[in-house]
Amino acid sequence: LTSSAAPAWLQVRHGATDGRPGRLEHHIFGADRPKARRYYRFHKLIGKWNWRKYTERFIAPRALENRQRWNPSSSPTYTQARHSKSWFWRLPKAIADSTTSDEVLEAWILFRHKHPKRAYHYFKVLQRLVEVGGADSTDWRLKFITSRLHSMHRRVLNLPRLAKFY
Repeated sequence: LTSSAAPAWLQVRHGATDGRPGRLEHHIFGADRPKARRYYRFHKLIGKWNWRKYTERFIAPRALENRQRWNPSSSPTYTQARHSKSWFWRLPKAIADSTTSDEVLEAWILFRHKHPKRAYHYFKVLQRLVEVGGADSTDWRLKFITSRLHSMHRRVLNLPRLAKFY
């Protein structure tokens, strides 16, 4: 085959450029590519070194999470994605189910790290606080909610409604 007649995949060299394109596992039936190398992150490759000069560099994993299989993924499974978005319906449900101002504030604090919270989330929690009888103005949880309103009050179109809840 000449280089002009050869297919494109034959003309391009893939793999490492140092002459060691990858280690093979040697079996009775022949050589094979290694399988599941990422299954156990701390394993020494077997059969590649002189064991008399080998120094053990294995450091025992500190905790249980380092002993688990680690498979990185760019996209979550359906269940994982649903769980991460579940605060969209769990927060309004917790606010609606609460009967005291303490429960309303605790429901908000439970989901305080979930973002982005929209204006209607703030209106829902303030409206529910008014419905259950208000909250203590010195409560740190109420200050936590209202401190987040300072940055977004310019985006609220119905300012009289916001003032009513204040």
